[in-house]
Parts: sequence; C-alpha cells; structure tokens
Amino acid sequence: MPKIRFFRESFSPTSAIETRNLELVLESNGWTIPRFSFRLFTPYNLNWTLHNAIFNNYLSRPPIEDGKDYTNTALPINQEAFMNSKDIRIQKDPELIASGFIFTEGPVWHPDGYLLFSDIPANTIYSWSPDKGTGTYISNSNNSNGLTFDSNGTLIICEHSGRRVSRMSFDGTLETIASHYLGKRLNSPNDVVVHSNGEIYFTDPAFGINPSQEELGFKGVFRIKNDTTLELLISDFSAPNGLAFSPDESTLYVDDSIGRATWAFALSPNGRLSNDRILVNQDLPDPGSPDGMKVDMAGNVYVTGAGGLWIVDPAGNHIDTLKFPEQPSNLAFGDSDMMSIYITARTSIYKIRTNVPGVRVY
Repeated sequence: MPKIRFFRESFSPTSAIETRNLELVLESNGWTIPRFSFRLFTPYNLNWTLHNAIFNNYLSRPPIEDGKDYTNTALPINQEAFMNSKDIRIQKDPELIASGFIFTEGPVWHPDGYLLFSDIPANTIYSWSPDKGTGTYISNSNNSNGLTFDSNGTLIICEHSGRRVSRMSFDGTLETIASHYLGKRLNSPNDVVVHSNGEIYFTDPAFGINPSQEELGFKGVFRIKNDTTLELLISDFSAPNGLAFSPDESTLYVDDSIGRATWAFALSPNGRLSNDRILVNQDLPDPGSPDGMKVDMAGNVYVTGAGGLWIVDPAGNHIDTLKFPEQPSNLAFGDSDMMSIYITARTSIYKIRTNVPGVRVY
C-alpha cells in the first residue's frame, strides 16, 4: 500500500467556497512522487481513489497533521477534487526530439537509459538518446509494433509481418515466444506487457495482414504462461490494441480501437479476467481511436486516441487531453526518474515532462 504524507495545508476562503490546498508525497513500490498539489473543496463528499488509498468516510474536515503517515486512512474529499492536468504536466508544450520517420509506434525506455521505438513500415526498431540522437537498433524487425522488457531486461517484440511475439536474445537474434494458437497462426501481434510474475500478455488484432491471411477467425488478447502455454483471454473485441496493468496489477486495461473504448478487467492472481467495464469511451467526432496506453504511479491511465493523449483517473474520470502537432499512436515513460513521457506520433517522437512518474515496465 502507498504511504501518503500531507506536508502543507492552507485555506483560501472565498464568498462561494473554501479551498483547501494540500501538498503530499506518495510512496509506493519503492518510488517517491515529489510533492504535488491538490485543490480540495468543502464540503467533502466524494469517494476518491489514489492507487488503493480510498477516501470514503463522508466526514467533515478531518484534522491534518504535518508529516503524519496517513496510510490506509479514510479522508473525505469533495466531488470537485480534481487532479488537474497542470498538476501532472510540467511542460506546457511537447518537445519535438526526432522526426523524419514513416509511422512510429511501440516506444519503451531501455534499462540502460535510452528510448527504443518501432517504425512499422520502415521495418526498423530505432534508438534515441539525448547525447547520441537517433540510431538503428534492429534493421529487420519484421515490421515490429509494441515493445517491452521482461524482468531479465530482455526485449519483447510484437511482430506484424512475423505474426509472432519474439524476444531478442543477447546475441541479437529474435527467438519466437508465441506464433500459433491451436495450430493456427496468430494475426499480427500488436502490443505487449509483462506481469511481475513473468507472464506475458499481448493483443492480436489483424492490422498487419490482409483479411485473406487470417486463420484464427477472431482478434484476441492472450497470456503466455511461464510454462510457454498460450491462453486465450478475450476473443470478442473488434480490434484489441494497447494494454497496461494498474500499478498493483489488480486491473488489466485493454483498448478496442474499432470499438473506440478502453476496457478495465479485474485480474486475479491466477491470471483470469472478470468484472469487465468500459473505463473510457472515445466515440467522439475527433480523429483517432484508443491505441497505446501506459499507467503512472498514481494509477492514472494515459491513452492515445481521439484528439490526442487522454489522461483519466482509475475511475475513468477524464482529467485532460494533451494535444500534439501529429496524431499520437503510443507512449512510454522514461528518463532516470520515469517522469518524462515519450510519444510516438506518426512521423515523429515528442517528449513532455510530468510531475508523476510512470510505472516501470521492467
């Protein structure tokens, strides 16, 4: 459970409402989120969740003691309590760090301190670092899309034209992890995450193949167990795409691009899914559909989609949509503090600094 410590409280009474300004530190999973502010209003009447710390007592203003550990303490908060995007973002505008590509996707921050990303039509995985700029990492990636790392620091790759999930061995060769289900070839694996227990979850739409090449007859979400068994988890999505775990891995989020929705599933310790619900509905006139997805240490979910990069809280409440010069496809948290967001957006890579670190993928 996270430890929540309030450091400062001030009051800004107005004729209409009294505003309480709180600064806090959240400690979880060995990470410390630096102080950031919440604007809270009286009366307090909202059930508000911050990464398993549930404030739900519906009480009057509670006593706040400077420096006290409020772990698991129920603190009532008003329905207008809102983590504004200004509290999440440091930069006002995204920074263009690389361009000249065809269609960028699948970014991930390498444990050694640089960014990797796919250019699907270019059949290449590139690297980028502030000191070296852009370089070729894998020149024949089988039109890779989603990338991630396992706990051993091994790169896991979703291949469109290879129609498989592979891992990069230490000698640079790509080894198959999964390519068939019940004797039939996968469609075109798209995005991938690794659970802390080592099991691999991936989506398998059909974006990278022609309809005549499909063998499965459905677009699935799969789990690769540690014994290499491939288990089908979801088969009724039109186009499963990005996926991510909540910080405590109790929830699996999955995008359905054609359905223009992000779904949340309760994830049991044995890997089974239940209690599905729509977290975000992006059925809007804006261009773009749910695609890549990541989660920060506070449990907020970041989804590229209609009009830009959506940020929602764990309950699905919309915080903000960040705009970019090009339509974003995916994102990754990076830098040593995990407080930069790297965004793949069509021909370019953008960067924006945040106040909340992302969940590491390795």
